[in-house]
Amino acid sequence: MVAEPGFRYLIRLHFSDIVSKTLNSLYFNVYINGMMAVANLDLSSLTMGLAVAYYKDLIAESSSIINSTLLVQVGPNTIDSGDPNAILNGLEIMKISNEASSLDGLFSPKTSSEAEP
Repeated sequence: MVAEPGFRYLIRLHFSDIVSKTLNSLYFNVYINGMMAVANLDLSSLTMGLAVAYYKDLIAESSSIINSTLLVQVGPNTIDSGDPNAILNGLEIMKISNEASSLDGLFSPKTSSEAEP
């Protein structure tokens, strides 16, 4: 995704372990721009079941955005248990307004009382 410098982004990851046959058998990592965001995620320990919807919210700070790119990846875990696999069922990326309460630049939007005649 192309990201604008100076803005933060809310990243909402949607998961549902629809592939495992038993609990605690799928552990994986989530990376944002190549940096570890979540290590050894086990959905079944969070949801106490399989095929249960779960979401996780993360914030990408503008300092972590390089070359206007926001990259989200999942990959195998770093511990020696479970299947060497990963799952991501859905992804939402939302731009967060800056200090000027703007989504498109440095100036805040004018309210109707501030608008020029």
